[in-house]
Amino acid sequence: MTIGELYRQSVSLLQQAGFSRPDLEAAVLMEAALDVTRAGLVLAADRVLADDETHTIRQMVSRRLAHEPAAYITGRREFWSRSFAVASSVLVPRPETEVLIERVLAVRNHLPHGPILDLGVGSGIILITLLLEMASRKGVGVDCSRAALAIARENGIYHGLDDRVQWVVSDWFDGLMPGRRFGLITSNPPYIARECLAALPEDVRREPHVALDGGRKGLESLSAIIQQSAAYLMPGGYLFMEIGADQEKEVLELLNCPTGQNRLPLFAEATVYPDYAGRPRVAGARRTTTCS
Repeated sequence: MTIGELYRQSVSLLQQAGFSRPDLEAAVLMEAALDVTRAGLVLAADRVLADDETHTIRQMVSRRLAHEPAAYITGRREFWSRSFAVASSVLVPRPETEVLIERVLAVRNHLPHGPILDLGVGSGIILITLLLEMASRKGVGVDCSRAALAIARENGIYHGLDDRVQWVVSDWFDGLMPGRRFGLITSNPPYIARECLAALPEDVRREPHVALDGGRKGLESLSAIIQQSAAYLMPGGYLFMEIGADQEKEVLELLNCPTGQNRLPLFAEATVYPDYAGRPRVAGARRTTTCS
């Protein structure tokens, strides 16, 4: 069987199963299996596949037909035009998370000189991308999952950052030394309301439950991060978090809520930024210089 024949067969199977872009799905799987580019796949359409190649591709298509995320099947995903290792222990990187990178880079010249803390680091895409874009910074990535941290560490080594990043097993701030301060805190925490999890697409439900479940109204993790971050930020430091499209009002209220001994807001300049589809996606705020 040639590459072209197996490609057409795979497209047909995926189309019958209801995938919206069966041509793209088949191409992504075959490119990974054969280690070729999209152009290479087209140019080699008449090449006869070895038996083991045919078997591998058919297995990959079968896994996709069972709604296993394509990134878990191929083992890699692109983010910010860079390649990252991905496994079933981490969320699949998504384009809308690049909005968070854009917002951080927009204020990079105003950040206090200090390390970056990424909470719930997952595959490490946020922290690694920011460290690659800001060469003078160091970073700390925390996650409650050792399996996730293993993927993040692998990606850090792959991108040459092993000497600039520390990986810590921690439930949010619990594993960090009290009094440690950062110039920037970022996070893509769980923010899906627990009652909505069952309605998610099957592909998404295959991702780690702990990285999706934001508790009641999806605000448990967001609230915990906001309430604790000021104690770990340098004065004038920034907090940026990815949020759900229906959480703008509640998150802004949390960021603007008076608290502390002086009953003053811990954050200023609280803003929610839209993603590429115009939906609320990233919340950002700056730690005030008046809170202790």
